[in-house]
Amino acid sequence: MASAVKAEHYQAQLYAALLRGAWAEQTPGRDPKGNALSWPELLRKFHKHCTAHQGSQAVALAATRLNDGLLQKYTTSRCRHRL
Repeated sequence: MASAVKAEHYQAQLYAALLRGAWAEQTPGRDPKGNALSWPELLRKFHKHCTAHQGSQAVALAATRLNDGLLQKYTTSRCRHRL
């Protein structure tokens, strides 16, 4: 598969996951063959293939870390809010 096609695929997968708010999903994206990708793997593939869009990766990484922190706080606290 051509690198430009992979870049387009991983960009679409990351942006779709971000736009639908897939923070709690274990596998928010798929590779071109349809295999499920975790957040770390989706971000790694995006970073590898979409070198012109590193700002988007930084935003996605910050958002996933923020979500992880909030999820941990609210699932371990007495209030038990749903995110």
